[in-house]
Amino acid sequence: MDFPARDDLNWLNRTLVHWGRDEHAPRFTYEPVGLLDLPPGDRGHGKSEHVEMRMTLDEYNASVDAAQREAGRPEPATPMGHDLKPGAWREAASA
Repeated sequence: MDFPARDDLNWLNRTLVHWGRDEHAPRFTYEPVGLLDLPPGDRGHGKSEHVEMRMTLDEYNASVDAAQREAGRPEPATPMGHDLKPGAWREAASA
């Protein structure tokens, strides 16, 4: 209700909260949600408007690994996108 319009330009992120033992308050940082196969769109609830991303999916996906590393992500056991099956959403949509 507070944010009825989808804003992928500013909020297509995962929120990370760090609270060290010697810190008086938590620290909030953000990283990209991960690799995308199709652009996000209308959620089907609230207002049907959303703020468009300013980059292509290829540009977004190319920036994810470095941005997540910068946010402190440890090295994964398998390469990013290892399990991503590009176009799999098309199969699900036709089922």
